Amino acid sequence: MQGSQIARREHIMDHGILAEHFTLLDALDGVARASGDPAQDRDYETLVEAHEATARWARAVQDRLFPKGFVRKLSRPTDMAQKFKPYTWVRIYPRKGAPKELAYTVGIDASGEFCVKIDTVQINGTETRRRYDELRHHDHHLSPFAAIILAETGLAMSFEKLVDWSCDQIGTFEPGYDALAQELGLIAPQMRLVTESEISRDAFVHWHGALGAGPADGAMRNITGQNVWLQARDSQAGMDVKLGLDANGGEWSVEINAPPVAGDHNRLSGIARDPSGGLHLLRQGWLRGRRPAPDIREQEFAEKAGLTAIPVVATGKAAARRWFLVASLDDPLERIRRTTARFVELCERTRTGKTVGGSDDKIAFVTDFEQLFANVATLDAVRTDPVSSDYGAYLSLIKRGTCFLPYATPDGIAFAPSRFIGYVGNSFARHSANEARDGRLTNGAINTVLGYAPVLELALEEQYQQFCARLGFAPSKTGTFGVARKYWLTADMLDRLDLLAEQKVVEDPTLTATQKEQLIQARIGQGEFRHALLSHWRSRCCVTDCAIRPVLRASHIKPWRVSSNRERLDRFNGLLLVANVDALFDRFLISFSDMGEMLIGPDIDQEDLIVLGCDPARRIAMSAGHSPYLEWHRAEFRARGGKG
Repeated sequence: MQGSQIARREHIMDHGILAEHFTLLDALDGVARASGDPAQDRDYETLVEAHEATARWARAVQDRLFPKGFVRKLSRPTDMAQKFKPYTWVRIYPRKGAPKELAYTVGIDASGEFCVKIDTVQINGTETRRRYDELRHHDHHLSPFAAIILAETGLAMSFEKLVDWSCDQIGTFEPGYDALAQELGLIAPQMRLVTESEISRDAFVHWHGALGAGPADGAMRNITGQNVWLQARDSQAGMDVKLGLDANGGEWSVEINAPPVAGDHNRLSGIARDPSGGLHLLRQGWLRGRRPAPDIREQEFAEKAGLTAIPVVATGKAAARRWFLVASLDDPLERIRRTTARFVELCERTRTGKTVGGSDDKIAFVTDFEQLFANVATLDAVRTDPVSSDYGAYLSLIKRGTCFLPYATPDGIAFAPSRFIGYVGNSFARHSANEARDGRLTNGAINTVLGYAPVLELALEEQYQQFCARLGFAPSKTGTFGVARKYWLTADMLDRLDLLAEQKVVEDPTLTATQKEQLIQARIGQGEFRHALLSHWRSRCCVTDCAIRPVLRASHIKPWRVSSNRERLDRFNGLLLVANVDALFDRFLISFSDMGEMLIGPDIDQEDLIVLGCDPARRIAMSAGHSPYLEWHRAEFRARGGKG
């Protein structure tokens, strides 16, 4: 039995998930179930325990975040074909009527990770799943609604810490569950105003409580974690709340007051129910003017705030009003605070014409993945529409660009220039009007979002040349001002480049089928290459000494895609590393001398390395065979500002 020498309770914390579970998930991945085999039966029962532990984790998250929700689990470690699955996976639904095709999920997998995310359920191959993959950027590691930690980190947590981490991460997901479900078409956008007084009142009380601003006693209070202030009073008529950005309460941005009669239009606010039963706080787009300024009515509000009205079913005058979303009330408390604060900020911008902090939209830089990839989507919409009035401007951006973010499309790799995607909410009209646009500044913003800088990459330069040819022009030899073009290498793009190199191996007529298989297995850190590294490094990470086999990665020193076939299989072209150290090494943030000393790049702090389990003073036992590969790696390391 795989992992039989690992103690059944090794590293057990009160969450019940063990190092042995990761070992078995990895070892049995895809293996057919052989009921009656004593060794496999024991492994099967051990994995049932892993699924049950995952279910306990899920129930605790559901109890804390979604008291009206429920959990769905499968304790069977095998799939419909009776083969072992490489993961555990338990679904959490935020309420009884939530669409079954979308759920919060928690689980562990054979790659050595704990994962919390919003995931689809049984809709693979559909247009809905395709759109979901676009929104998650085709990688849960890049997804704005997923969070991942390494096995060793999760195994070291207590049950309470694991649940705390999970709940904290879910609170940061953007979009949230309801917003994502609506984007995917799983919840129809139309809502109905609630007319039941008790439901309306309880919903307003829940919303106010979620803000974390204390009792509704008329005192000036702050929304927890937000630069928004409020003054709330709870009277017999209902909750009255004034909100704004002035800590002294001199000027309020908006009032959100519960209607004495649920569903009435007069108080400008209300609770609405979507078709799945979710409750949402809505506000009409009518702001009372600050004297001597006139009132801001609905059309002006929509245009200045950049919001789209929610289609609402109501009676009387409420049906004629335009309603806008303040917060989805089944969201985690942290997201209710965040969306409420954002609505208040938009109300203030509508009144003053200024963005929060006084910056102009034209020179606001992207600060997160969602903003960055929204701009990529704007570009790609024009790329696929040659008759667009913006197509000429698009071609000019591609021709003149120097730093690009490559991304995958059905037509091949496409390229998004830094000068466009680095500004929040960019459009071709806004970009043209932005006289202060500066690629150096957008590069810095994108570096901050991605966590690394663009680099010279010959394989991507070749792809860029092919991309330009598909667009119908021959690019210059360099970018603007004669500077060599550089590219941000995302994890998805690194995989894509490896696949392109793998395709060349597959198509090479000089290689036998066995040789091709060996080379391809080496690319993914498997096969004989992995076995050779496990043997050479005695099944331990050569930097941290970690011995959890599922989390150990067979990492090439000189990357597979730029190595010769001989180098791809050479055990001296490899280090056995845990995932976090592999990521640092693969990004050339660290390197090693021929004597095994760690070389630390300018963007890395030694204290951060220690947190990751790396001892910067530790020497690795390198062999003479490693030297030519390390020399290549150090050259790339120095090209990125490293020394040594």
